[in-house]
Amino acid sequence: MLKICHIRCNNNYWQQLDFSESYIRSLMLPAGKKIKNQYNYYTQIIDLWDKNLKIKHLSFRKQIRDLILNHIVNTGYFDIILESNQHCEEYFNNHTSRDILFYQQDDDDIFLRLPELDELCDGINIFNYSFIDPTASRRKKGYKCRSFGFDKPTNRIQSNHSLIYNKNNYIDIINHKLYEADHTYYDKMIQTYESTIFDYPISIQLYHLHSISVWKQHFKRRKRDYTKKDIFIDHVSSYIKELDLIYNVDNNIPLLNDINNLYKQLV
Repeated sequence: MLKICHIRCNNNYWQQLDFSESYIRSLMLPAGKKIKNQYNYYTQIIDLWDKNLKIKHLSFRKQIRDLILNHIVNTGYFDIILESNQHCEEYFNNHTSRDILFYQQDDDDIFLRLPELDELCDGINIFNYSFIDPTASRRKKGYKCRSFGFDKPTNRIQSNHSLIYNKNNYIDIINHKLYEADHTYYDKMIQTYESTIFDYPISIQLYHLHSISVWKQHFKRRKRDYTKKDIFIDHVSSYIKELDLIYNVDNNIPLLNDINNLYKQLV
């Protein structure tokens, strides 16, 4: 059985500012004015980043990516690592989805481990949702690990805390377009395929300072105007300080030392 890891991102996105095709199409819809305002907000934030921080926005994302991918390779868990959505689509257009273990994550999340194959069940295997959010931008502040359950607060499935085990129960990657599917597409699949819940994590979602989804939340809340230089710099400094505090408490988290040190180089 092949163990395959798909890194969810567009190919070579670090070469220019990247937004999803669906996002760009939405700018042309009748409700596009609000989305255009969000787009303008993002570009202002990135402009502030590039002018005031010591590592350019896209370069920083690439350096985080390199740390993450090198770590995944060095764990030796996977036979194949598909480094973008395009690589994933190309691979599965030419190879079967049968008899594989399939895992997906963004290129800035922290991979922990794979379970033994004999622990897994056919279909979708769901694990604890772990995350680090230094400034409570999307989740509760700090490092948390939440048990998953349909009757619990964490009852939505994301790809980065799930595994597809295609031993007998065949989930076709191409038919479901998993190479470009949204994080929570697995919620739809469990209505059709068997699922099994485990009480430990296999990854940690890190809410990064460079994340577009994080800045989308800031744009919606409007609690502070981060497009002002002094407020932006203050937020960056707070993020770096809080991430360092998390590392000092939980310094056994893989890669967190390297990520923490890279963030310190921003200012």
